[in-house]
Amino acid sequence: MQKVKFILDKKIDIQNHLNVMRNYKKRLKAGAQKRDKRIEAFLKLSQKEQRRRIDLEISGYYKNKTLLKSLLRDINSEWLKREEKFIKRLEKIHKHPFKFKGIRGVLSTGPMYGYSTKDKWFAAKMLSNKFIVLDAAMHELMHFMFHEYYWNECKKAGLAEEKIWAVKEALTVLLNVEFADMMFGFDKGYEPHKRMREAIAKAWAKDPDFDKVLKVAIYAA
Repeated sequence: MQKVKFILDKKIDIQNHLNVMRNYKKRLKAGAQKRDKRIEAFLKLSQKEQRRRIDLEISGYYKNKTLLKSLLRDINSEWLKREEKFIKRLEKIHKHPFKFKGIRGVLSTGPMYGYSTKDKWFAAKMLSNKFIVLDAAMHELMHFMFHEYYWNECKKAGLAEEKIWAVKEALTVLLNVEFADMMFGFDKGYEPHKRMREAIAKAWAKDPDFDKVLKVAIYAA
């Protein structure tokens, strides 16, 4: 059974835009966001007005349903070629089962791409080639595993939320090491996490044990 299915959902696309806006201060504090006057002005609007403006901005991308359906078919076809292999490798690396089913990969027109482990969706760039979309899927699914098994562990270690977020993002450097044969691009990460990502990659090369590498990441945070 296909665990991840790529779909179109304008409501979730709008929600992704809103999540990006609402996480602005958190990202700013973590050093992964520059000051953005547009976002700051947007956040002063009512939620109703925020939704109305985003809806107006993105509606044009949803007009040609035939092309969008063709895009979805291509992306889902490519994903099915690698889903089983990817998940098995993900489970091996994390030493935990991938418990999630019915995850939706929502093509989004947003400037950044969020996710919801609770509602089981992640956003990927609609205005991109299908292989970049799959790279984004692998990145976000690593986050799903982190939330399931490691977020509370970092919390118990005394890390503040923005530090936990940084650890979560930095650990995706392992995609470049363990999943290079499946990826089209390169998981670059955020500049403020560069030192942590280097420490993770170095520790993994020495001993590819996720629990040990997580401790290195926590210390580096």
